[in-house]
Amino acid sequence: EQSLEWANRWMYGFVPVAELEVRGLGARFRDPGLGAPLAASTKSLDATSSESLYLPPEMKVPTTALLRIPDPRTQATQPTIESTLRVYNRYETDGVEIAGERVPLESEPSATLAYSLSRSRIWRFERFGILRGDLISSEIEQPLTFLEPYRPGRIPVVFVHGTGSSPGRWADMINVLANDRRLRGRFQFWFFFYDSGNAIPYSAMRLRQALSGAVDRLDPGHRDPALQQMVVIGHSQGGLLTHMTAIESGDRFWKGISSRPIDELYVSEETRELLRQVFVFEPLPFVKSLVFIATPHRGAALADSSFASLLARFVQLPQTLAGATGDLVTGNPDALRFDPRRPVFGSVYGMRPGSVLLEALVDTLPPSGVKAHSIIPVRGDLPPYGQTDGVVRYDSAHLDWVASELVVPRSGHSVQRNPIAIEEVRRILVEHADRVCDDDAVACPR
Repeated sequence: EQSLEWANRWMYGFVPVAELEVRGLGARFRDPGLGAPLAASTKSLDATSSESLYLPPEMKVPTTALLRIPDPRTQATQPTIESTLRVYNRYETDGVEIAGERVPLESEPSATLAYSLSRSRIWRFERFGILRGDLISSEIEQPLTFLEPYRPGRIPVVFVHGTGSSPGRWADMINVLANDRRLRGRFQFWFFFYDSGNAIPYSAMRLRQALSGAVDRLDPGHRDPALQQMVVIGHSQGGLLTHMTAIESGDRFWKGISSRPIDELYVSEETRELLRQVFVFEPLPFVKSLVFIATPHRGAALADSSFASLLARFVQLPQTLAGATGDLVTGNPDALRFDPRRPVFGSVYGMRPGSVLLEALVDTLPPSGVKAHSIIPVRGDLPPYGQTDGVVRYDSAHLDWVASELVVPRSGHSVQRNPIAIEEVRRILVEHADRVCDDDAVACPR
């Protein structure tokens, strides 16, 4: 029975996955070997443990069932054969020793991933997560989830989805990266889930809080140098949130809201503290690499369309943000830089070309120790100038100050599924891990 315990969770409900037909993934990875590949459901044994906290309850684990027969030659002559059926977790082992030889185990990681996503509740949150500002935060206990338990010595890679989306949209990319032997054992993959209709600075605050909380909880003594080399990857609006994990705000964002300093506002102390957390922040010291994918740094024309304006009217802000907005507008109408009769703080307004937020954010560079990279799709062939991906124009996604830029031709906005974009992310991760290995002797190749 001990073989059924994993990361303070109990594995049960085993489903054979070798014969499943996998749809929706661009590649199917299989590890050949002995045993029967299974997908296992899990339930927490200790809800307070860090391992259980960040693992999504609907996640299926790739496992292998292997029938072990001790001394088979002798037992073959006996009327009764004793054997043991043991379950092996792919995250912990990919082989066993038989007769003094290391033998690989068969597993189906892609089929397990597809099976997990086919039964996940995240899809139903995509549409309503943009309209109800506290839907995901009230339904999902932990906005930050892990693909597998935290492993010291592995660099975290955090994926941040875009508007009207969810972590499930990273399936193709994570399917390739998690099964790449050049990356295996060097990285751990995390996902941030948020209500994408909320104000961008508010969602960025929640991302910063989630990452800081995870680092403090998992490594309170700061003894894991790999945890201090985090990579954050954001698609579309998620790229804007990604940018805001690694910059110093000063008062540039707040000046776009009010002419009066936060400390001089006529608001409650609760509102004042929330405004400080949302608009005044420092770069997270453990974030060392950023990847922007189809990110509207200078806005998206689609956000200025009549449909987007109609949609924005139906967005309900979370109670905390709505209450703070009301408090701000009521007590300080003479200091506001927007019409207090029509306060507009949703993400759709924030992504309009020329928005105050984007004007302040676009040229705010991260510290010198942080590298940034851009992946930009365009619908046509190269060169990309004047082109769009259907949502974001090239000149909006382009940044002069990034370390590298890859333009993906003949691709739409959801480029995170494109093999060229996936390969570019793999390249960036290998380059980052090699640098960390040289500097800190962690996250080195196996």
